[in-house]
Amino acid sequence: MPRPLPAHPHIDQLKRQAKELLAAYRHGDADALSRFRANLPAAQGKDHTALAALALRLHDAQSCLAREYGFPSWADLDAFAASRRAIANAAETRLEWLRLVYAGEISGSMRRARPAAALRLLAETPDVAIGDPILACAIGDLDRVRAAIAQDPAWVNRPGGPLNLPPLVAITHSSLVRLPGFAERLRDCAGALLAAGADPNDGESLYHSLESLACVELLLQAGARVSGSNALYRVLDMDNLAVLHLLLAHGGDANEPARVQPLSDWGSALLWAIHRRRSSAHIAALLAAGADPNARTPDGIPAYTVALRYGMTEVAEVLRQAGGGVALSPEDRFMAACAAGDEATARALQAQRPDLPASLSAAQLRLLPDLAAQGGCDAAIAVMVRLGWPLTVPAGDWNATALNHAVFRGDAALARFLLDHGARWTERHGYGDDVSGTLSWASLNLPLDSGNWEACAQTLLDHGLPVARAPADGQGGVLVDGQRKWFSEEVTEVLLGAA
Repeated sequence: MPRPLPAHPHIDQLKRQAKELLAAYRHGDADALSRFRANLPAAQGKDHTALAALALRLHDAQSCLAREYGFPSWADLDAFAASRRAIANAAETRLEWLRLVYAGEISGSMRRARPAAALRLLAETPDVAIGDPILACAIGDLDRVRAAIAQDPAWVNRPGGPLNLPPLVAITHSSLVRLPGFAERLRDCAGALLAAGADPNDGESLYHSLESLACVELLLQAGARVSGSNALYRVLDMDNLAVLHLLLAHGGDANEPARVQPLSDWGSALLWAIHRRRSSAHIAALLAAGADPNARTPDGIPAYTVALRYGMTEVAEVLRQAGGGVALSPEDRFMAACAAGDEATARALQAQRPDLPASLSAAQLRLLPDLAAQGGCDAAIAVMVRLGWPLTVPAGDWNATALNHAVFRGDAALARFLLDHGARWTERHGYGDDVSGTLSWASLNLPLDSGNWEACAQTLLDHGLPVARAPADGQGGVLVDGQRKWFSEEVTEVLLGAA
């Protein structure tokens, strides 16, 4: 059973508990060691010596504490505590709950959806989902949805509730679909709405239903159109091969051009799949549905070449067998060897062309930050950097350098490697700030659950980031190189601790 939370949990109180747990661990306290073994996956099964060797840090203690309280992550516990703090009346309780159920693009907040925290708040305050039938859609309450339809059949297509959502959108956007038991309930509610005349082509529901194969099936059977919905591109973001097959089988056009950026920068779903590093099975599915194996990016780069530039040799072979193979230039052979982590071949090519990589075009040089933005490409990046790839080239959705992307992801190991090889914290990104600004945003908004932004902060300090100071005016934040910025408390402690 989860450890019971205080009646009015406050994140500062919980942070103190995590710090006390960490201090006890560092003193070898047997109870602290047992708690880590029981709750932290990295500590399970380890004896005293092995646990001490892990050199656990504050984020590990926070993760352990969150799991003790029944949350999958510290971010979920933080979101739950923040929602409880914000509650002053029933209306605010309901709005805070919806901000946990729905991502910021729907709820108007800056937070990601936190379904585990939403479920906990619902369990503690069941009345939060009572009232407007839109709330029944959020949790998949079929009886109440049917009652609303019976009372007012036109309701199925009318926006309502605190977030002004159409009923079908309220179901397909609900993050509770990720939790055990909710997927079937939400699917049944979607089926009831569709049977009562809800419009499956509302421009939102199919796109946002892709986490649930069953909901996608219902929408497609009810006449939802894949064409024009961008669902084909979205499913390639999510790496869901079964849903990709379903969309293609129901009229998805494998050659449909994207109409919004950054999708349109790639020209086709096939090229977007390569950019998103999808498997050869995904590529084969698109080709079987008629995707052009000779598709080119808007600036004329063949799909085969793009695949090899990303080190995706299996995908390139699938394209070659489909007739999309092309001869590679010496520059592309060099890029392909780098992206595959084949340093020996890359060095041999460089010996023949000592001007590489310096002579590559600006577009070609964007490969390094592109790979850093995607993650999981450390071997390729290491080869590229050792062979002299320039580090300050920006790329990605927010036009940032490789170091900015590494810090955004909380990838301290990659950040340290780049800094060791000449990257600098002063590198700017497309929003006009430097790497300390990237650290600020990421540590507060947690774009990835696996990020370690405290370690990134220490790495930046070790490589020249100026020591932070507390502002004398007491208005919050810290001063970094004279600029006031805000960071998570954990990162703030690292930055100020260096003083």
